[in-house]
Amino acid sequence: MGWTTSSSWTLKSLLAERTANQTANGTTRECLAHCFRGMPTRGGNLWTVWKVTGPRGKTSHFIALDVIKYYGRNEGWGYKDMDESVGPNEVNCPLSYLDMVDRLPINDFARQWRKNVRAYHAKRKATFKIKVGQTVKLRGADVPEVTILSLRPLRGTRNGMVFVGFRRFIVIEEAKAA
Repeated sequence: MGWTTSSSWTLKSLLAERTANQTANGTTRECLAHCFRGMPTRGGNLWTVWKVTGPRGKTSHFIALDVIKYYGRNEGWGYKDMDESVGPNEVNCPLSYLDMVDRLPINDFARQWRKNVRAYHAKRKATFKIKVGQTVKLRGADVPEVTILSLRPLRGTRNGMVFVGFRRFIVIEEAKAA
């Protein structure tokens, strides 16, 4: 389960290849949805929903993840593919994808991963309950708290300095209480 790389891939061509429908030995793999979440210059997560139809017409649906990474000019782009049955650590899969796949997870890894994805989205949703002017506590950041200046983009201030990129440090309980 290593990485596959190619110096000839661009991000666009790699994404097109990884989302292309396939047929082999009477089995068809159809990409129903795909979403790239990351930085176009460094990489990120390519989430896909697949419908697999076997030679006898039996179908199944599952979520796959390609972790995409840029290795530089000489090595180009690469990916590491996995599906929900191996319980990926990444949880930024679109929540709607969980409704597109088979209701019962294939194994305990997939069951726990789906639970983690739902928890991730619940936590993200909770952070959006903050309001402009509200002071929120931060955990693990350079400053203990900031006063929200704007929500989109999220900006905060403390002692006359403006901060961005602190969403992951917001203490959710504090943000909900306000």
